[in-house]
Amino acid sequence: MSDDKWAEKLAEKVEPEQRTEFIRFVTAGESSPEFQSHLDSCQACQAAVEEAVQITSRGLERLAETLAADRNK
Repeated sequence: MSDDKWAEKLAEKVEPEQRTEFIRFVTAGESSPEFQSHLDSCQACQAAVEEAVQITSRGLERLAETLAADRNK
């Protein structure tokens, strides 16, 4: 998925009133104290954040592989 579409898709797993803050958290690393409190107590939100971390991690791994391949040309 391109841009932040992956975050929007994951946000569907989070309560509607928390979706904007969720997207801000997983894309920019910023959140309100209210969202942080919600995250501490909501297993569904925690699982969605974990999934976001995995997606971001895979993206960084692909970038590293691409950069390494370019360096070896």
